[in-house]
Amino acid sequence: MREWLQPFGYEYEVAFPKIRRLFATGKVVVLAAERAGKPYLIVDEGTCSDFNKPDFENRMHAPVTVIEFRHSAERVKYLNDHFDRWRTRLTAEWDTPAVSMTWESWSLNGEACIENLVPSESGGARLAEYLWWTLRELASHCRRVHHASGLIPFEFQGPRTPSAFANALDHWFDLALLDTLSTRERARRLGAQLDAGEWPAYWVERDDIVLIAEDRQVTISATPGRIAASVRTKWEACLSVVANAVRSGVPKAATKDRHTFLAGVVVAVHRHPPRELRTRPSLEDSLRRHEQIVTVLGQVAEATSTPVTWHALWRLPPGMTVTGPPVSEPWMRYPAVSLVASVLPGKPSLRVGSASTSTA
Repeated sequence: MREWLQPFGYEYEVAFPKIRRLFATGKVVVLAAERAGKPYLIVDEGTCSDFNKPDFENRMHAPVTVIEFRHSAERVKYLNDHFDRWRTRLTAEWDTPAVSMTWESWSLNGEACIENLVPSESGGARLAEYLWWTLRELASHCRRVHHASGLIPFEFQGPRTPSAFANALDHWFDLALLDTLSTRERARRLGAQLDAGEWPAYWVERDDIVLIAEDRQVTISATPGRIAASVRTKWEACLSVVANAVRSGVPKAATKDRHTFLAGVVVAVHRHPPRELRTRPSLEDSLRRHEQIVTVLGQVAEATSTPVTWHALWRLPPGMTVTGPPVSEPWMRYPAVSLVASVLPGKPSLRVGSASTSTA
């Protein structure tokens, strides 16, 4: 085994084409890579879970550590010896292509379990990374709101109040159009001729990634039980909007030298009934409930040929409590949030409208 340091900004994605993120804590991101038949770990200390933390500037100068191992078993032993908080459903043979959810500690922002099934080619790996950062920003945003007001953002949503998911997209992506009128206008100015049907509400861009998405926020019981029919209905409506965009196709100008994706997303908030005082569920219980909704939504998605390709469970930190019935003391009414997404590659539209020279 040998290791060396690289400065902040080291492009390990270029140096190691075969790379995947294993987990993250509030201070570091740990990635696994292979090159020339040898296994590696990359420990990036230049990341943080909250861009608004006072020590962000100091962390920007933290190095990236690259560790080379003789074989996979040595790498697994190193992980077990140096990252005692590392937990994953993968076994010691995690170098196999088997896919599973990974657990990550986000310090003050709780913890997350994420499973990515988006194909890595044609920009899929970068999109998965951006979805990961979007989820981290959602967690950070919700925690900041609670710290300032004692409220949970999921409790308040209306026509003029962006959802927590929309706020996260707005933070992470460079361009974030968050209403249908704006996204349709963006498509029109890029030369698309759209149908009269519904069009996704979100159009976001960063680097060479374009994501056109529709979301629905639903509430499910935090305890095991049947998923309400209304959840299925909202998910079907979300996929219907995405399907209409697939039929219309995305503007050719949006696909030139860029990777375009269409996505339907459900944000399912786990909630305890208002008159049932319960403690925070265990990680296993939250995962079990998460898997239930992934299974239900997956069945609906498979029926429309838009399978679930990315899903994550965010567990709110224990301090994010609310005050209200059944007692006047703070209690954890919202212990977790599930995000389930169906992501499809965007195909250029065969119909061309009158493109404008300006851009939205």
